Amino acid sequence: MKKSQISSGYFFKTTALFHPLIGIFLFFLIITIIFYLTFVGPGKYFSELLYHFFAISAKLLKNIFLQIGISPLLVRFLINGIFLGVCSVVAFLPQTAILFFCFAVLEDSGYLAHIAMRLHYVMRPFGLSGKAITPLLMGFGCSVPAVIAASKLEKEEQYHVIHILHFLPCNARLPTLLFLISSFFERFRILILLAFSLCLISVSFLGLFFHNKINKYTPFLAYTPPIYRIPRAKQIFKETFRQLSDFLIRAFTLVFLSCVILHLFGILTPSFQITEHPSESILVLFGNALAPFFSFCALDDGRIIAALAMGFFAKESIISTICFLIPEGLSSVCSLPSAIALIVFSMTYIPCISTLCAIRHTIGIKKTMRLIAFSLMRSFAFAFILYNLMHLFFHFCSF
Repeated sequence: MKKSQISSGYFFKTTALFHPLIGIFLFFLIITIIFYLTFVGPGKYFSELLYHFFAISAKLLKNIFLQIGISPLLVRFLINGIFLGVCSVVAFLPQTAILFFCFAVLEDSGYLAHIAMRLHYVMRPFGLSGKAITPLLMGFGCSVPAVIAASKLEKEEQYHVIHILHFLPCNARLPTLLFLISSFFERFRILILLAFSLCLISVSFLGLFFHNKINKYTPFLAYTPPIYRIPRAKQIFKETFRQLSDFLIRAFTLVFLSCVILHLFGILTPSFQITEHPSESILVLFGNALAPFFSFCALDDGRIIAALAMGFFAKESIISTICFLIPEGLSSVCSLPSAIALIVFSMTYIPCISTLCAIRHTIGIKKTMRLIAFSLMRSFAFAFILYNLMHLFFHFCSF
């Protein structure tokens, strides 16, 4: 072993980072700082700056296309449907880069390997090893890098981690959840937001606990003492660049394709005529066709189903679609029990297309399709149970 590794390893071991009690507290403090840098501080600032740049570029491109005589409908399709659709994903690049960079530093220093060993016995009852802590923490930011990080785990463990990621309030689900809650619970929205998030996470871990009791899967974590060292700049940038490349490849392939398909469905009628009224589009008519399946929880408005369909592309699209299709407000078409069912369903049904692309790449197409089917059945079950419980509760309270 190199002398520099020995000296740096001695330095790391003598710090409070590796104290049995203080070390765990400092670990969560480090994660809090990383999340602040990513989602509140510089990461958010540069993402908003990049999105603002894309918005200005879209206006310039729109003016150029119109001046050279391109049809306004084609311009709207190219700019709103393709350019801004892909850019809405690419705008997360600064946040994703900071997140990847910070975790690459922790990993190359040997710190994550140390934490994995510390938390292994805590995670094992749920069919997870200590190494699963990295993708799970990333999942609070974005599910795509979390799934990419999960690809380093064992096959069975990958599926378990991806299962939990459906319930984590990522930076796309969180504003959607807050919007839906604020539409009905304005006064206590933050408290209810925390309660919903904690309940969803608890249910996911409880499900894994019973699943692991039945299957008796024991995750393996080889005990290899971590090599503590000063992080190497070359290795950090190489790993960050590799993961960012995966992120961008997905943004410019399947996300691009989904933007084209969904925007076409939003402007075309069943007779393939261009429409200016979204209520006549294939997307809303598709929602109306599926509305009877949601009648069990009184979500039989096709516009709500259309918003959930748009959420398949990006969870934030649920907000913009509801605001566009239901200008009078969500509370005008939903009762309180059906609103709770909608909140739970929108937070637990299939993830966005970019996450599904990463999942398909990690666990294969067959398991991904099985995951989609299971997610939909689970979401329908949760919505059905909660709607009926809330309906009975408010019914008895009215007496």
